[in-house]
Amino acid sequence: MCLIAQNIGGECAVAVAGLDHVNIITDRLDETIAFYTRLIGLECGVSPATGMGMQGAWLHVPGGPAIIHLIGHDPARHDVDGISPGTNTGSFNHVALMCSGFDEVLARVAEMGLPSKVYDRTFGNARQIFVHDPNNVRVELNFQGE
Repeated sequence: MCLIAQNIGGECAVAVAGLDHVNIITDRLDETIAFYTRLIGLECGVSPATGMGMQGAWLHVPGGPAIIHLIGHDPARHDVDGISPGTNTGSFNHVALMCSGFDEVLARVAEMGLPSKVYDRTFGNARQIFVHDPNNVRVELNFQGE
């Protein structure tokens, strides 16, 4: 049972199979695309938002799904909702991505001049690199067994 379901006396049906994507509204679209494609090798694809007159891109795992959706900031559309690129997003702390090639990614972090924190966990066999993207989104890159 889920904790909330326990509180209301119901059963918790499992409906979630995983995280589908993260959406980032940006006023730095080209820089953001370059960040994710260069640093961790995501592939840039067309966003359906472009069909609605917006700028955007979908960033795909090579040969796989789009896990990061980028939408160009449109003040007429976004500012009415209080969305401002690069500002804090409340309780949202970071997005974590499963990666491979720790040494290569760490070398790219250095080449790109990105401030970072590296953690070698004493529990399990994970290594992590924390960086911020051009929109101030904190990104946790996880490397299992490397």
